[in-house]
Amino acid sequence: MDSACHIYISALIWAPRDSTLWNIYGNRYPRTAAVESGWSKSWPLVHATCWGHAKRVNSVAFSPDGKCVASGSRDGTVRIWDAEMGRLIGTALEGDGYEISYVIFSPDGKRVASASVDWTIRIWDAETGHLIGGSLEGHDECVDAVVFSPDGKRIVSGAADKTIRIWDVKTGNLLGVPLECHYDVAYSVIKGCISISADGKWGASGLSDDFVRIWDVEMGNAIGQLLRKYHHDLTCKALSPDGKQIASSSWSGTIQLWGADSRTLIETLIQENENKVTSVAFSPDGDRLLYGSTDGALRIWDAKSSGHPIGTSLVGQKEYVASVATSHDGTRVVWGSGA
Repeated sequence: MDSACHIYISALIWAPRDSTLWNIYGNRYPRTAAVESGWSKSWPLVHATCWGHAKRVNSVAFSPDGKCVASGSRDGTVRIWDAEMGRLIGTALEGDGYEISYVIFSPDGKRVASASVDWTIRIWDAETGHLIGGSLEGHDECVDAVVFSPDGKRIVSGAADKTIRIWDVKTGNLLGVPLECHYDVAYSVIKGCISISADGKWGASGLSDDFVRIWDVEMGNAIGQLLRKYHHDLTCKALSPDGKQIASSSWSGTIQLWGADSRTLIETLIQENENKVTSVAFSPDGDRLLYGSTDGALRIWDAKSSGHPIGTSLVGQKEYVASVATSHDGTRVVWGSGA
């Protein structure tokens, strides 16, 4: 005797023809209702869209467990979303109403740090949405990048005042003296262009003078630099999870991979279109490089062997991709824009 159906027949009707669900059950129930036209060949790549910000989204970040997404916007709010459903969790986190330039979760996922154009950094309780302590103040211009140390005890920030500062998360005090990014030209830290190595010993920062600088986190002094092959168009950078590669992107549409130890150029990835690269991130295993462009599309490249594109472009935005982040298990990606 045939057993009862173990799936919802209504779900099978709408299942894409290339899906696992259809391939397993499609021929078993031939007499069910069917979609005659307009059916999809595969599931949509965009899982959910989070709506709520009144202005452009400048920065997005996954929580370490992948369950939440934090976003910061020009509307002056930080919002935390359910990564599965795309729904807002709680209410918007509001400081003084100034534009939020960057957001990031702490390594334990309990806190969210936000950088703002009012020259400050704020730390929020990710569960309650309450502000923890006071604002971290010291920069003299817009704070464009902020990152937690791997142990979560320190925060590193970079700003348009041409300095990188290291803060004690518990006390909010500045540690040491600010690291002067450069001394002879008025270039600033590029938005989001600060990374800390997995061991927490060194960091890398991208500057609008087309240099990526390497510096000692503990001592706060520069220990090396990477000179780019083109001039005055650095847009963003990313550090591979193993700390061995640095990817830097440009307005010219190219992405360069550098050896972090050797300080030498490994490879240059060139797009086949004229779109500008606006954001870049490594997958958690370091095998893939994801980047967003001015056409609102997200593309994936092989960062290890071929240096070639993987699959097709992911198109989910109407405006340029301002920020991109991957979940820690590498199965999902989130990107933000002004769409």
